[in-house]
Amino acid sequence: MDLKIAPGSAADGSGNSGFFQMVIRNTGSYSFNSQFGANVSTNSGWRHIRASPLSGAVNDIRAITLELYGGAGITGPVTLYVDNLKFTASAAPPPPPTLSTERPIRGLNLIPTSGQYQRQNLATVGSSGLGWVGSANPVSYSISIARYPDASHSGFQTHLFLVAGMPGTQSAPDYSEPNVVFLDIQSQANGTALAFLRYKTNEPQGNTFLYSTGTLGNVTNSTPLGTWSMTFSQDTNIVVTAPGGATNKFTLPSAAAALFQDPLTVYVGDQPNAGANVGQTAVLSRFQIISGTRTVLDDNFLTDQTLDTVTWQVAAGDANGVVLVGPDAAFWLSWTTPDSGFGLQTSTNLLIQSSWVDPGWTVPQMGSVKRVFVHSPAAVRTRTMPMSLIRTSPSSAC
Repeated sequence: MDLKIAPGSAADGSGNSGFFQMVIRNTGSYSFNSQFGANVSTNSGWRHIRASPLSGAVNDIRAITLELYGGAGITGPVTLYVDNLKFTASAAPPPPPTLSTERPIRGLNLIPTSGQYQRQNLATVGSSGLGWVGSANPVSYSISIARYPDASHSGFQTHLFLVAGMPGTQSAPDYSEPNVVFLDIQSQANGTALAFLRYKTNEPQGNTFLYSTGTLGNVTNSTPLGTWSMTFSQDTNIVVTAPGGATNKFTLPSAAAALFQDPLTVYVGDQPNAGANVGQTAVLSRFQIISGTRTVLDDNFLTDQTLDTVTWQVAAGDANGVVLVGPDAAFWLSWTTPDSGFGLQTSTNLLIQSSWVDPGWTVPQMGSVKRVFVHSPAAVRTRTMPMSLIRTSPSSAC
């Protein structure tokens, strides 16, 4: 396609007239899967854009969205021209699905399953006593990351949300709730990571302030892995510490801090931020809240048998992508899509045709693959040849 910003269109202080995205909408929920995104201005003239091959989960396309997002600093009209829009699909039939297994990683596995802005979180159930405002001692919130997507998936985000009040199980409080403090950890293309400290107040159903005046600064680390923390003292003083020991100090306005009295809900989660990052996994090993020398909350996800539902509730865009991998972990079983005409079957004896049965599992799509977690050692024993589990019909296996 070609696009152009008309001369005379309004622009922000950097000369940009908005952020343009070309988006594939797929699945029954019209998931948001960006294929191209960039700032656009009148200086570019006609610009040719080619997205090939398409990224992320792009089978089952329902719509194509062309979006020009204005953001802050643009106060007048903007005219966008689009021409020569062309969509070409391969006429060749898709290959059959390919089955694979993967050793699971102990801990809290967070997997965005669709859409670049899908949040996959846990949120605290009991929100009383988790805040820092009014505390006589420093209060520290820390998150430990045990596994992260590689550098080719830059922009993948892990986060802590401190949310005033009790928002329940909504998955995007950073947008929907009015008052939020946000530790935003993002991987970079060179393998490093940046943690941004952001906040917003009195902005329900919006996040403009978070990414403008509400961004107080950042701290850098050589890798996303390790323990990240933010420590509050005297209500308004904040120190963000990276795993390697680097720190940065920030000040939260006193009027903003006053909005975060108990109850306070704490979220831990991730977000892909790009269509190509959907289906990737972040594994969290621990979360802690420490007030002075007193432990307020300490959950070691590496030793948990199951998710502690007294402490946590799932608050996710898709609960299938929030998995506590415990000691009964066997393997992840996955296969590529499209998989029309294929189904999952299991057998205790591969030589007896009639022994193959449908296990009745719900197998969600995570990015471009179908993926299911097999829990128990007993399940491994009854599935001794996992490469023979997908069958096209009762009389043929592949």
